Amino acid sequence: MELYGISGFGNKSMEALALKKRAESEFEMGDFEEAEGLHKDDIALVKDIVNDIWKKLDYDSSIILTKNLVGLESLIEEIENLLCIKGFCKLEIWGIGKATLAGAIFEKSQNRDEHHNHGFTFTKKRLISRKKVLIVFDNITKLEQIECLMGVFDNLDSESRIIITTRDKHVLTNCKVDHIHEMAGLSSYNALQLFALYAFIGNPPTEDYNELLSIVVAYAKGVPLAFKVLGSFLFKRKKREWESALKNLRTSLHMDVRKVLNISYDGLNDKEKVVFLHIACFFKEYKRDLIEAILNARDFNSHISMHLRIERCLIATSFNVITMHDLLEEMDREIVRQESIDNSSKRSRLWDHNEIISVLKYNMGIKAIRSKCLDMSKVEELHLNPKAFNSMQNLRFLKFYGSKHGKKVPESDSSALHHNLRCLEGKNSSDGKKLHGFKKLKFDFYEIRHFCFHGYPTKSLPPNFNPKNLVAPYMPNSKVKKLWIGNQILVNLKHIDLSHSKYLCKIPDFLLMPNLKSLNLEDCTNLLESFSSIYTLHKLVILKLQGCKSFDYLLFSDNCQSLREVNLSNCSNQETVSYLPNTIEKLYLDGIVIKEFPSIGHLFRLVKLSLRKYSGLERLPNSTHELKSLKCLYLLGCSKLDKLPNDMGNSFSLVVYLNQKGLRLRLCPVFYGFYGLNT
Repeated sequence: MELYGISGFGNKSMEALALKKRAESEFEMGDFEEAEGLHKDDIALVKDIVNDIWKKLDYDSSIILTKNLVGLESLIEEIENLLCIKGFCKLEIWGIGKATLAGAIFEKSQNRDEHHNHGFTFTKKRLISRKKVLIVFDNITKLEQIECLMGVFDNLDSESRIIITTRDKHVLTNCKVDHIHEMAGLSSYNALQLFALYAFIGNPPTEDYNELLSIVVAYAKGVPLAFKVLGSFLFKRKKREWESALKNLRTSLHMDVRKVLNISYDGLNDKEKVVFLHIACFFKEYKRDLIEAILNARDFNSHISMHLRIERCLIATSFNVITMHDLLEEMDREIVRQESIDNSSKRSRLWDHNEIISVLKYNMGIKAIRSKCLDMSKVEELHLNPKAFNSMQNLRFLKFYGSKHGKKVPESDSSALHHNLRCLEGKNSSDGKKLHGFKKLKFDFYEIRHFCFHGYPTKSLPPNFNPKNLVAPYMPNSKVKKLWIGNQILVNLKHIDLSHSKYLCKIPDFLLMPNLKSLNLEDCTNLLESFSSIYTLHKLVILKLQGCKSFDYLLFSDNCQSLREVNLSNCSNQETVSYLPNTIEKLYLDGIVIKEFPSIGHLFRLVKLSLRKYSGLERLPNSTHELKSLKCLYLLGCSKLDKLPNDMGNSFSLVVYLNQKGLRLRLCPVFYGFYGLNT
């Protein structure tokens, strides 16, 4: 089998192989020989020189395969097994360590195969003439790099194999690969082994280094390059030097690591870079739909930009939450620091509590500042001058949160918000009290798109607060009684969270929020609104009113065709729900006392129905069996319920939660009739 190594940066072994054969490849082409006017003796001499240099540089690739490929042995075997499948042709490797894995497979094939490596340069004609080949395309960034050869692929022998590595999944969409192998980071065990190879050269570290090793593993988060660079840098250095170096890494990336990571950043256009920096400095671990809503501007839609970041491994999603590797986050923050090394007030984004305190305390804010993210748990007391924000006309994102978990709280469609706020309720309230003078600010916040303040300490927002461009106000556990003043229509307002704001008694008219998508008023126990205009919210997706005990009437209409989740649990004065839109997928009615159970048979999309502690519920409506999409039915604490509708037993996918101990019973014809309702 012929071997072709098409290599970008970062894979030295394949580059060496390519260099070794490049001259040979060129001299094999007759046109080149004639054009250069070289004689056969000259050609032979050049070949001898190349071969002699190669012998001096040559090494046993089998040794290299076992020496530095920590954690890759099983992956190499897995890839080789895939390449042995009959009819299998093209394989894509994507993610952390892709070039290392592809290079290892290439070297192993080079070591095993009798044929020569033809290096970097070849033509279509020459490739087709050999047919049975292994080609490794390393670090493909643009489709054009291999597009000229795509027509040749179909002419290759059925036993030929092509391996492609890339940072960008979308680049290879048209290549019709047979399999995509996504690389994962190294485990902690393999990470330590790899680091030790470079930091200790095989000598086991002493126990007094254990804590420092833990810092290294936490810092590099499974990235092989980082372990190699740090290990080489710390080799033969004293423990005190280790401690100093690792402390500096908290605020500054190692130069060699940053150099490699910067390649991904440099490949973005200006607007994409802005989005990337926003995520790293402010929106990491936010819900994707919330980030997109906040970042969308008149002439820019962030959805495709977010998707491109995911394809290029720059960000990732987990349950729709955007995450980013810590090294990439630190790289982005270093880029922001470089905007002004000595003066943080001239940077576009601020997140360090000491820098933010200085800027606010001494009124140093300027037009350049776009976002501030302040951890109030690190603040003792902060008194604001009424003009502290006046020079920050471009401030878009402002967040005051109360603990190390606060960065994770803003979510627009997840019950995780409820859990996090329960844990933080006490802390956030006290942290908010540390900030004085916010209500007296003379700044109008006209450009603000996301305002997040956990435990907001006063009854109202600053009198000049202008919400015209506001997309998402998040003020859980606040003491606010009402929001802004005025009757302007807020077309940009998409998400509101005032959960656990027990003093809240009034919210703006829903008629002024035509594009609202989520509303969280959980445990706003003094809210006296009738919600008579909620039926006008045609774009509302999520409505959380659990624990709102003061209102007694809720009216939906056929126009609420976007509604997916409704939570009316523990709304003790709610006596009736006249109509529920058929688009609802999750319905929570725990602890309610409504006299007549609402009609639900038409809710054909309903997946989850929760009726916990519905003390007056004696039986479910017969129409319940029509809920063909229902997967989970929660009936814990329904002490008077003695039976379920007969036809519900025909479902193979429904799980019913029945008693106080959390007994789960999967209903199907075999078990129908065995419920244990009163156990």
